[in-house]
Amino acid sequence: MTKKLPAKFREYSIDDEITVSVKLIQKGLFELKNIDKWNTFLHLPMLLLSNGFERLMNFPPDENYVGE
Repeated sequence: MTKKLPAKFREYSIDDEITVSVKLIQKGLFELKNIDKWNTFLHLPMLLLSNGFERLMNFPPDENYVGE
């Protein structure tokens, strides 16, 4: 059984996760935009995008956001 964190810490951690995931997605899209015939390195943009979407989808929904 897990302990619930105080609301202040839950809000901070959710905001932090969303912020980091959005930044990873933005950096991944920026790196995809920079691909040309001389720069064909696709590994970094795909890693950034997958990590960003994974972090965005993995945080547990809070009762305040979902409803009680």
